[in-house]
Amino acid sequence: MAFLSPVHAATVEVSYDLELAYHSEHGIRSNTATAIRDFVGMDILATYTDGTTEVWDWVYTNPYSIWEAGTDHISNDLTIDVINGRFAINAVKSLASLAFDLVGANAIWDVGDYVDSDPRNSPTTKVGHEFRVRSGNSDALEGEIRASYSDRVQIGDHLTGEDAFTHLLVDFTGLADGGFTGDMTWSSDTDSLAFAGDLAPVVPAVPLPAGGLLLLTGLGALGLKRRAGKSAAA
Repeated sequence: MAFLSPVHAATVEVSYDLELAYHSEHGIRSNTATAIRDFVGMDILATYTDGTTEVWDWVYTNPYSIWEAGTDHISNDLTIDVINGRFAINAVKSLASLAFDLVGANAIWDVGDYVDSDPRNSPTTKVGHEFRVRSGNSDALEGEIRASYSDRVQIGDHLTGEDAFTHLLVDFTGLADGGFTGDMTWSSDTDSLAFAGDLAPVVPAVPLPAGGLLLLTGLGALGLKRRAGKSAAA
């Protein structure tokens, strides 16, 4: 699925990969508001337009406080902060994309603004929202920003939820300059799990090869023939 929304001179295209990747038995904690410390364990991958990459882990930055957190190192090319629940970036080097993985943070991207009664709304997630540019020099941008959510999470036995994901890729290569430099503040609703370690990978069912199906069919037919023979003998 994909949706387009205006962002000043540029546009944002949001898409979702609905293939299941994780399962949460207990879902989201009752206080769905996330603080800067709730992102500890998040992995961030930056890819620059020159092909180089950089990786950050979100960690506690003060050993004496659980309230201070941020990236595990300072980069000369890109800074990333979370301020009042919004992500703030400053790219000195031309940025092609940013990828955020919340599995290690025991959290999800809650992208659906669906009411609780909507089957697309996963239980306990409440109302969320997808990627939105809030401020910065984006008003001077031309082209398109693509935000792609993947690694969908099933909560409990609710199969129709379309709002819980662990992975977000923000792609800037559709902009007129082929990348992004400057300041930008953006948001996408996030929720923390009720219990740490409650995300279990979903193992897809492996289809039986054609030969295996023929073997099962043959064994089934043989069983029926044997039962028919026994009935005739009786």
